[in-house]
Parts: sequence; structure tokens; C-alpha cells
Amino acid sequence: MRFSRLAAFWGAVAGVSIVAPVMFNLAADRLGTSLPALKSLNDYATRRNG
Repeated sequence: MRFSRLAAFWGAVAGVSIVAPVMFNLAADRLGTSLPALKSLNDYATRRNG
């Protein structure tokens, strides 16, 4: 029981770390026109200059 809960926890951490950048990119693409700061932050996070 203990090992399965620990494995589920680390699986959730890994899943969030994989999904979060993708969702951030999608949000910046969809909301970039109304929130230019979000687009700018995404460009900085993904190292797109210009």
C-alpha cells in the first residue's frame, strides 16, 4: 500500500510537469491577443526572441 501511494504521487508530479508547459503554450496562443503579457511571458519561457 505504501509503495503504490508513493508511485502514484510521483506519477502525478511527472504528469503535471509534462502537461503544464503544453497547457501554458496553448493558453498563450489562444489568449495572446487579449493578454499580450502572457504571450510575452511565454516567448521568454520558451526563449523566442522577436
